[in-house]
Amino acid sequence: MFVRKGVKVSTNSNLTLLNPDRAERCITSGLDCIHVSIDAARAEIYERIRVRARLDRVLRNIDLLLAARERLGSKHPRLKLVMVVMRQNLSELPDVVRLAHRYAMDSVFVQHLCHDFGESSLPAQYKPMRDFVQAETLLEDNPARVEQYFTEAKQVAEELGVELRLPRTHKRPSPSRHAGPKALRLALEWPVF
Repeated sequence: MFVRKGVKVSTNSNLTLLNPDRAERCITSGLDCIHVSIDAARAEIYERIRVRARLDRVLRNIDLLLAARERLGSKHPRLKLVMVVMRQNLSELPDVVRLAHRYAMDSVFVQHLCHDFGESSLPAQYKPMRDFVQAETLLEDNPARVEQYFTEAKQVAEELGVELRLPRTHKRPSPSRHAGPKALRLALEWPVF
């Protein structure tokens, strides 16, 4: 119904709860695209980041989607990979691009951890989150290390024909808390490389 109206619907998922019936419904629903969250190509790193998730299960579930799509003669939903990059998985980036290609994904969108929890009025229960983000952000990592893996990932993406979108590798000035939603949106936008 949405497709007939010219509306394209997409969703984000870590695909941990997919089963054959849900995979088929993803195809028959008219869903245009699924953005699959995968933060590493190696199980030990992925499972350290995505607690209680298993990379082998996610990859089997991608296979379920691809098989259902083929069985039903559909090109949709398209699959795109989304990765949250941080210090502990930066070295995985080139292999994540290879993984996306292996599973017929159109593109890889890489993003930083989204929030720094730096406000002075932060409730105490968010301090562990702030400490985690501070320890893992690439914005304060060795720029040469970041550039090494970004460059390698770009080369792999170009060789394999995978669209790769990488985040900025330097801090942008934070908007003032009175600047409004447009300034905040601009501070969080990332260019395509």
